[in-house]
Amino acid sequence: MSLLTCCFWWFVFGALAGWLLSWLFNRLFGRTEVHEIAAPAPATPLPVAAATRADDLVVIEGIGPKIADLLRRHGIDTFDKLARADAASLWAILDKGGPRYRLANPGTWPAQALYCVRGDWDGLKRYQDELYAGVQLLADVPADVVIDVAAAKAAGFDMKGPDDLEIVEGIGPKIAQLLRQHGVTTFVQLASAAPAEIAAILERGGPNFRIANPGTWPDQAGYCVRNDWAGLKQLQDRLTAGRE
Repeated sequence: MSLLTCCFWWFVFGALAGWLLSWLFNRLFGRTEVHEIAAPAPATPLPVAAATRADDLVVIEGIGPKIADLLRRHGIDTFDKLARADAASLWAILDKGGPRYRLANPGTWPAQALYCVRGDWDGLKRYQDELYAGVQLLADVPADVVIDVAAAKAAGFDMKGPDDLEIVEGIGPKIAQLLRQHGVTTFVQLASAAPAEIAAILERGGPNFRIANPGTWPDQAGYCVRNDWAGLKQLQDRLTAGRE
């Protein structure tokens, strides 16, 4: 056998022996194949919802920039929230603002805000045309009122000024002061207020004020606004401590 042939067979034998040893080794000890795991693609960020835009509450008659800022600080920053608020909660917010804020009367603010929510700006304009400093007037109460103090005195009413709320039976000096502190300073405002709104003011005054019954006060103030002193006298003659 030639040297070349001998080398060839040794090469074949070595290859077979190497393969056999490799196969035995894998069978006995095993081998873990490492596969590269592709990194997941970065998740597409979800769109961030735009922050709710605060509405311009100053379009509400009776709300100025400072009151609007006070309302926003207490969570009322949209027309929808204002429309859902009740007068008592708005009074409570104004109370927290201090004496100057208590002069405001929020009674019509939710109704005005509801027009804004609906986008009924023409309706809001018509409604605001019926208001007096943000207060809804009674149908027979003119916006421009001149109280005839001389006629009132002639009818027997001891008036100290054109808007002396104390001539309303049931209202004494302390209640008159409390009403003024909460924005009810004129006969027009008292005539336009609902008894429930006045009761809310009395509630904030404390136990001594809660016993008063404001049910007839707007009616009495309406006579004053119309300078109907004889009619007021007849009404008060039927009252007991301001109650019918």
